[in-house]
Amino acid sequence: MYIESFMDQRWNVMEASEQEFRGEVVPVNDQFQSDGGISTFQLGWAQRVGDDLSLGIGVGSRIGSVTRTFSRVIVSEGDFLVVPFRAAKEPECLYCS
Repeated sequence: MYIESFMDQRWNVMEASEQEFRGEVVPVNDQFQSDGGISTFQLGWAQRVGDDLSLGIGVGSRIGSVTRTFSRVIVSEGDFLVVPFRAAKEPECLYCS
């Protein structure tokens, strides 16, 4: 039997920069986070059948999940605004009336 943590994805990165927002350049703080990982479970069995032959079988599985998030804080005149990101929408049809 074999159990192991595999592909841990726990990290956090923060970066400060500037972005044009509503016609002026304002400071922004970006945060990228990842949390989760994948675990491995394996079970095996082997049996010697003769002097020169052995048979074996093994089964295994990998389970887990990873959650990644991105957030941006825009600093404007002393107020902190959190701007949520949304999933992209289908582009509007330019030729439809």
